[in-house]
Amino acid sequence: MNSETETVTQTVKAETSPLIEVRDLHKTYSGGKDALNGASLTVQPGQVYGLVGANGAGKTTLIKILLGLLRSKQGTAHLFGKPFGKSSPAERARVASVSQEHSAYPSMTLAELCYYLSGFYHLWDQTFADHLRGRFELPADTPLGQLSGGERRRASILLALATRAQVLIMDEPAANLDPMARRTLLEELAGVLADREGTTVLFSTHILSDLERIADTIGILKKGVITHESSVEDLTSNLRKVQVIFTETAMPDAFQLPGQLGTPTREGNVYTATARVPTDDFKNLRDRPGVRIQLFPVSLEDALIELMESGKVKGGSGDEV
Repeated sequence: MNSETETVTQTVKAETSPLIEVRDLHKTYSGGKDALNGASLTVQPGQVYGLVGANGAGKTTLIKILLGLLRSKQGTAHLFGKPFGKSSPAERARVASVSQEHSAYPSMTLAELCYYLSGFYHLWDQTFADHLRGRFELPADTPLGQLSGGERRRASILLALATRAQVLIMDEPAANLDPMARRTLLEELAGVLADREGTTVLFSTHILSDLERIADTIGILKKGVITHESSVEDLTSNLRKVQVIFTETAMPDAFQLPGQLGTPTREGNVYTATARVPTDDFKNLRDRPGVRIQLFPVSLEDALIELMESGKVKGGSGDEV
């Protein structure tokens, strides 16, 4: 290991401050369209943060501002404690990204681009790049501009992972990938996270089923603001589909399930909603005479859909208000 690589590795291990910090970010496009309305998030070293939201929620805008490709109207977006545009070449080499566009270097082959990028990234791993090229079934000597959209996406992922960068920022990395390629991406990304201590990831997606395998924290971006932020463990452990059956009396017109999310359904004397359990209010309801309660598991995808529809906004401590 050379001294330069040694220095970078020591920096990675010693990092304790948040690597990504977005505070009160606002962005308005020409024509008056608000893309971001005060979005804030923090990503700690070693964290894998999944940014989810419908198309048009502002995910790509947030990532472009973070990478210095767009200017914000208000707020700050920092990588390693400063705007990315003010980073030194050595600091930039600690970050790799996958964007939705594939316009960069269309005349270069994948082999040429690997050689080119290896001069900028001190920890470039050509052996891993060759491994990914085989798994993604990519040609080495075909200009990138002649590849299909899915092939260019796989090439972008290969290039980002082979840098061995400490921070990976990926905007819809699974877009345009077929199911097999998506599975390969998730397997390889999981392997990178297992093998490279301190690797930090921010990735946006609207494919909710991809989150459970790699994300440990999820933020929901809706209409330009983070409306909910939670660990995957909390979502999968504490949310349930709850059926409340009124066995002796009619269901009260104003009845609501404590801690419910999304829109409930009422069918006769059966009230169904997704809710956070257990809570003290929920335990009191369970002890109520004439009421029977059934609990059913909720997938992460179903939980996120309920949260995205609920419209609740997290407060400064991360709790819903």
